[in-house]
Amino acid sequence: SDGILSAEFGAALALSADDPGRDARVRTAAVRAAESAARLGSSGTALLSELRMLREIGNRSLSADLAVAAAALGAGLSGSSINLRANLRTARAHHASAAELAELQVKAALLAESHRSAAQITDGLFAEFED
Repeated sequence: SDGILSAEFGAALALSADDPGRDARVRTAAVRAAESAARLGSSGTALLSELRMLREIGNRSLSADLAVAAAALGAGLSGSSINLRANLRTARAHHASAAELAELQVKAALLAESHRSAAQITDGLFAEFED
C-alpha cells in the first residue's frame, strides 16, 4: 500500500506545472502519503513497549541483539517521521488546510517522541558495550 501511494505521489509531482489539476492532485497525494507514513510509524511505536520490556527482563546474553533491534526500530521510526513531516510540508505548499492536517500534525509529534524514546533505549544499550 505504501509503495502504491508513493507511486501516486510521484505521478502527481511529475505533472506539468501548467496542469490545472496538479495542485489538488499533489495535495491529495501528499496527505495520503502522510497518512501512510503515520500508519507505518504507529506500527513501530507499538513495538516500543516490547523493547522496554526486553531491556528490563530479557536475557543479558542477547543484549547485543537487542541493541541492534533497537537501532533498527529507531531507524524505522526516524524514516517514518521524516517522511510524514516532508509529506505534510508538501501538502501545506499545495494549499492543504490546517484543519485537514491537524490530526497528522499530532501524529507527527507523537512519532518524533517515539523516535526519541527508541534512540534513548539504543543509547543505553550501546553504553553497555563501551570499555
